[in-house]
Amino acid sequence: PSLIRATSFSYCLVDMDSNSSSSLEFNSAPPGDSVLVPLIINRRNEVFYYVELTGITINGEQVPIPASAYQIGQDGRGGIVVDSGTTITLLPDEVYNSVRDTFVKYAQALPPTSGYAEGIFKLDACYDLSSNPTDGYPTMSLDFSGGKTLPLRPANYLFRVDTSGKHCLAFTVATLPMSI
Repeated sequence: PSLIRATSFSYCLVDMDSNSSSSLEFNSAPPGDSVLVPLIINRRNEVFYYVELTGITINGEQVPIPASAYQIGQDGRGGIVVDSGTTITLLPDEVYNSVRDTFVKYAQALPPTSGYAEGIFKLDACYDLSSNPTDGYPTMSLDFSGGKTLPLRPANYLFRVDTSGKHCLAFTVATLPMSI
C-alpha cells in the first residue's frame, strides 16, 4: 500500500455463484453499507492482518465467548486473521462450539442433515436446503471494536457443500494458533 500511497482499501468479494468479479479498490469512498474496521498488526507475526472482533451475535443473542478468545496474546498467538483465501471461518474449539450450539438452537426451522468433511474441514451443523426455504434462517452478525456490527446474510454463514442442496454452517475448529 505504501508504494501506491494508499491510506485505505476495500475488498468486495462477490458470492461464489456470481458471474461478476470481485473488486479491490484503494483510497476510494466506501459504499454506504460498509463497516470500516482498523487492521491490526501482530508484532510477533507480521505476516497477517488482524481485526478486533469483540463478539458474534445470533438472533440477537451474544454468543457466550470470553473476550480473551478473540485477542492476540502476549506470545503472539490468537487473534482474528483476515484471509480472503479461506472459505470457512476457523475458530478455537470452545468458541466454535458456542457459535455452533447457539446457531443450531435458532435454526430449528431448517431441515437438518448429516455432517460434511473434506480435508481439514469438518462441518457438523448441516441442513438440507434443496426445497429453497425462504425463512427460518437465524440472523447473524460479527461485532467489532467501536460498536461496529457487520450483519451476515445466510449466503455468508451457510456454505453449499454439494449440488443436492446440502449447506453447512461455514465455521469450524481452527487447528492453527489463531482464528481466520
